Amino acid sequence: MDEKGEFVAQPMLWKAEMSQSELDLLSFGGPNFFRLKRGMPYYSGAALAQAMEIYNEALLEVCRVREVECVDLAKMLPSTTDVYYDDAHYIEFGASFVADRMTEYLLETMPLSDLRAE
Repeated sequence: MDEKGEFVAQPMLWKAEMSQSELDLLSFGGPNFFRLKRGMPYYSGAALAQAMEIYNEALLEVCRVREVECVDLAKMLPSTTDVYYDDAHYIEFGASFVADRMTEYLLETMPLSDLRAE
């Protein structure tokens, strides 16, 4: 059996310019990973966005070199509170948006593209 997997670049709320209300939602970018207490050190939105961009670029490059499918979902989602309720988790609209984009992608790739003809 020929098995095939898909990788997905990680979208996040993080971006270079973030409003205070967006910054208040963040909890995954401190030195101890989670923001456990107010006032704890925390990386800037710009630093977090840059780190995730480096990670996603590396993932896309590895997938390209190894000829493995990878969806650049990070480029498809806006980094706004219309999509996220914290650093990475989607509100209902965001989850629906991701489901729609992934469904479109999967139906356009082999062997699932054959299902559209039926």
